[in-house]
Amino acid sequence: MPVTCESDESLNFCKAYTARTSGESRGGMYSSRGQESVPMDDLTLMALVAAAVVGLIASIMVLRHERQVAEATAGDVEAHSFAVATEGMKRCPSCGMGNLVTDRTCAACKKPLPA
Repeated sequence: MPVTCESDESLNFCKAYTARTSGESRGGMYSSRGQESVPMDDLTLMALVAAAVVGLIASIMVLRHERQVAEATAGDVEAHSFAVATEGMKRCPSCGMGNLVTDRTCAACKKPLPA
């Protein structure tokens, strides 16, 4: 049955009906065709930029703190968290070098080791 579009009230219905029956996409619920992009409002954009800036500043502060701690403890042997096995070794009292139990002199400073 053909549809006639004679009045202004039925004009919108006619356009929708002819588009649907001719196979054209109207940009329905799951269609990506015909959808308009919604612009981001200014407040949301400013909030995202502010969050990015805060994250960047926090990252820089953490890295600077780690660098300062590393520089402060660079010469301090006790501050390092390396596990050292001293089983079967004698530590030199003058330089701190680990030597074998059977050694009589230090391998690093050549000073005599305690018995």
